[in-house]
Amino acid sequence: MADERTRYFRRLGRLRRSARRWSVLAGGLGGAAAVLTPYAGLGLPDAAWAGAAGSAVALAAWRWIDLRVLAAQPAPPALAPAEAAARSRARLVAAVERLPVGPGVLAEVRRVRTRVALRGTNAVKHWARLDRAALTLAGMAPRLTGLAEPAVLE
Repeated sequence: MADERTRYFRRLGRLRRSARRWSVLAGGLGGAAAVLTPYAGLGLPDAAWAGAAGSAVALAAWRWIDLRVLAAQPAPPALAPAEAAARSRARLVAAVERLPVGPGVLAEVRRVRTRVALRGTNAVKHWARLDRAALTLAGMAPRLTGLAEPAVLE
């Protein structure tokens, strides 16, 4: 989901486009009503043109007022780069987790990231042994039965 500042400017642009669209429509319908209105008086079709033009003028005015009210409000402050990055990362992780193989992929990425962080330290050998044992246990867990099954689940 977009942040408040982005939503504010999207809404402002949408209102501006809507106000322009209604203004153009009001001008077109008003011109058509003026040209198509006969000198002898108004008939039913002429009343429809004039009514449509009046409605379009009212909606255009309403949209311009809404635009001015929104433009008078100050724009929300921009997000800090760290917060924006955290939100993007959270959205990406949530999207990957929804995939069928997502949780496994994320676990592998986290495992590799930890392994890279420990590279060059004395803990690498011990971490590799512990990691190998954890992978072996994860592979054995579905095959265990009896008393071992609840212990592995814990």
